[in-house]
Amino acid sequence: MTAVKGYFDGQNYITEGNVAVKQNQRFIITFLDEFEPQKKATCRGIAAQYANPKLIPQEDSVAKQAFSGENE
Repeated sequence: MTAVKGYFDGQNYITEGNVAVKQNQRFIITFLDEFEPQKKATCRGIAAQYANPKLIPQEDSVAKQAFSGENE
């Protein structure tokens, strides 16, 4: 039996380290009352090399305003 640590990011289960799992291998998931610190937004994809991470909060604010319909 192998124990694996990880966390749920809201959509996926993220394991710490590589896990070799075979087809039809059974497993048990145990949920702990411990939480990972929330990670800050990061720039992703090819644009990340040109992005300024310091502007992320400002961009988030502009995006929220644009999609809220407040400017109409």
